[in-house]
Amino acid sequence: MTSFFPRAWTGPLISLALAGCGRAVPGTGPDGRLAASFQALLDSTVAATPSIPGLILKVEVPRLDFSWTGAAGVSERATGERLAVGQTFRLASNTKTYLAAAVLPGAP
Repeated sequence: MTSFFPRAWTGPLISLALAGCGRAVPGTGPDGRLAASFQALLDSTVAATPSIPGLILKVEVPRLDFSWTGAAGVSERATGERLAVGQTFRLASNTKTYLAAAVLPGAP
């Protein structure tokens, strides 16, 4: 399968991962292949990076009426429980940058 995104984009795309940010509408939007490409990106990233147990990715493109959420990997390594869309998880230090970017533009 040909990817819509260069391999160098994997980090920035994965950085968009946020849990619980709306509804999942798989395959909607301009092209159902785009949703399949996002899922393939998640699956291949988890498979190629054993240190990452799982990923959740949310993509919203309102002007194209595209909304997609996907998950890959496991939520619990010990039991092998699959990671599910909408599952809660601990947000740690990796979110500080996003919070600062959201808050600072409104600062006086």
